[in-house]
Amino acid sequence: MANTQITAIVNQTTAAIRLKSSPRGPQGATGPAGTSGLSGTWNDVTGSRSLDTNYTNTTGATIAVSAYAFGTGVQVWKFYVNDVLIYDTVTSYDAAAPYGTSGGLMIVPPGATYRLSFSTWGSISGWFELY
Repeated sequence: MANTQITAIVNQTTAAIRLKSSPRGPQGATGPAGTSGLSGTWNDVTGSRSLDTNYTNTTGATIAVSAYAFGTGVQVWKFYVNDVLIYDTVTSYDAAAPYGTSGGLMIVPPGATYRLSFSTWGSISGWFELY
């Protein structure tokens, strides 16, 4: 997958992933059928997920996990796979732009554990999983 490009699109109502790897399969918001290993449908699991809780990918296939939040001030995201920190970012909104959206995306292999940590204020506005 040397030529793979991953783009996360996150807004108020949707989270999507697009992968470009090989011309062998269709691509789209429901996942590619090519060589990337990701396919399926985006599932809104916001109501059944909690921060700082380990979940296990029991699907037997690689999944993508995307989350976002709205708010003010400083937003700190940490994404873990098998207790390894794979994504860590801090977003700060000042008086000129006091309100914003932040989020992230992680790829989770079959059988792996994963969790999201989000701190400073509020809660997750949306949590989606592609499987």
